[in-house]
Order: sequence, then structure tokens, then C-alpha cells
Amino acid sequence: MKLQNMISKYLKVSLDKVTLDSYIINDLGLTTETNFSNTPLVKALKKEFPLEMQDNMLSTTVGDLFYLIILKKMIVKLLS
Repeated sequence: MKLQNMISKYLKVSLDKVTLDSYIINDLGLTTETNFSNTPLVKALKKEFPLEMQDNMLSTTVGDLFYLIILKKMIVKLLS
């Protein structure tokens, strides 16, 4: 699934507010038992942005991943 489709499914972006759907936590796999890098959203990020990122860099802070997703969404909205 393309990253933009996943973002649209899980995030709602308005002009001045970003709302995370409550189930995004489970969909990101943010539990102690789950390998963060194997979640669908992280796989889509790696595929769309083929950067060499170590798994520990991806899971260092969830906030950083959210910022990347939100930035991508806002850029797409601005360019469309």
C-alpha cells in the first residue's frame, strides 16, 4: 500500500490541527512485543523513501515518525 494511502487512512490534517485516530497506535505496532520496523507504516515509509535507516533510528521516538508522516501529508496537500 502506498504511504499516502496509509497516511490518509490513519491521519486527518486540518489547517491548524492534526488529529491522530485512536487506533493508529495499534496499527503502528507500538507495543513492547512488536518489532517496530515490521509494521506496515514503517515498511511503507522505507519503501517510499529508500534511505538507509537503521531500525533503532526509526523507533527512537514515535514523535519523529509522526512528524515525518504529517510533513509528507502537508506537502502533498500544498502541491495538489
